[in-house]
Amino acid sequence: TKEAADKASKAVAEVPQNIGAATVVTPEVKTAILRDPILNNPSNLINVNSHDHVVVLTGHVMDASMKQRATEDTQNVLNKRHGSFTLNNNLTVAGAQ
Repeated sequence: TKEAADKASKAVAEVPQNIGAATVVTPEVKTAILRDPILNNPSNLINVNSHDHVVVLTGHVMDASMKQRATEDTQNVLNKRHGSFTLNNNLTVAGAQ
């Protein structure tokens, strides 16, 4: 049907953007987090993914200040080079209920 074809066309058109996010934005954010001496701690597990102009942080950090720091580091990268992206910080704080 035409609706299915339009949907498929839209999905194919979005592939280059999503590949760009995965190959550019995601590594830049990961690098910023790894370079941060507070976040670069083996007790933290911070995963970064980018899709549809959203950077998503998942995993866990040791305290709430580290979660905030991850937000700040990520937002700094986005503000400098990728202003059309937003951040979704889904990090959990270890031991938090």
